[in-house]
Amino acid sequence: MIRRFRPADAAVILGSSRSDGNTRTAVELVLDGEPIEVIDLARLDIGMYDYEHRNETDDFLRLIDRLDEKPLWILATPVYWYAMSGQMKVFFDRLSDLVTIRKEQGRSLKGRSVAVIASGTDDRLPEGFEAPFRQTCQYLDMHYRGLLYIKFGDERIPADDPLTDVAAFRRKLFSGATSLVVGRRATGPRVHLEKPCASRRTEFLSAVARSRALHGRFVSPPASAVAYSAWLRRLRHATHEGHFVVDSSTGELAGVINISEIVRGSFQSAYLGYYGFAPHAGSGRLSAGMRLVLRRVFDGMRLHRVEANIQPDNAASIEFVRRLGFMREGYSQRYLKINGRWRDHERWALTRESWRPGG
Repeated sequence: MIRRFRPADAAVILGSSRSDGNTRTAVELVLDGEPIEVIDLARLDIGMYDYEHRNETDDFLRLIDRLDEKPLWILATPVYWYAMSGQMKVFFDRLSDLVTIRKEQGRSLKGRSVAVIASGTDDRLPEGFEAPFRQTCQYLDMHYRGLLYIKFGDERIPADDPLTDVAAFRRKLFSGATSLVVGRRATGPRVHLEKPCASRRTEFLSAVARSRALHGRFVSPPASAVAYSAWLRRLRHATHEGHFVVDSSTGELAGVINISEIVRGSFQSAYLGYYGFAPHAGSGRLSAGMRLVLRRVFDGMRLHRVEANIQPDNAASIEFVRRLGFMREGYSQRYLKINGRWRDHERWALTRESWRPGG
């Protein structure tokens, strides 16, 4: 029986010189809004393979550690000079580390699955393009799950209608994908928003406790009854709003979205904070809740701008806001104190003009 995966089981490894180019567009077509982590090789420091292993302290082995719990790797690359991109080729070359200095980790690749997304401007892939992916999987005892090629025209949009091929590719990889329409969700997690209240305190604190590994050092939600009460008092101010994201079918808390430091006048702006709860992470519920909050922000509250500050190595959160249309505006050193340490953050913002209500 061919295994199909949940979105949480997958990670995309993007190998392109342009983080927002055609290949990224092809990836977004395939993901169709699913909260799948996209790892951009252009943002990492990964050197070429060295027989003396003098570059083993760069980002490659740390990347493999991040991929360790992902049974499905989706490799995304443009076609450069009839082959995979240079970034992707270096990634492949460094797999040699896993058969030399990290042999045990290399053996753990056995049984994982690999799929490929390629983008280009020619009518078809060059002869032999697929061979390195297929043969590498064979060598490492990984399962090769096939390749999707999307042709782009001069205007950086797919030259042909790729939706049928994309839908078939998704069905090969993901469970439940047959009910999805590419580019638009036919069915999805049903959620609603609730105002945080005292009656949810015990449930909230339990959700925080079971989500510690998920939150890590990136967020520090209220973790005690005293802290929870202080948070509720803060939400009474006109400058703050809090929202529980609630699974409509079960009534369970799926996450929290906070709007803080609301400033009116000529600014009309606020800050956005959010976190999900296990076991709902990766289910799309927080994304669905965020769309409801953004509708309130721009249509209900009539704000002009919201800003999210994210630690630079929180790739999943950066990908989360990027899919919603946020743009990176800058980098702030030692910006917020989280879990006792001042931490650097990237600033991502969305304005009313850039907001896509159906996105």
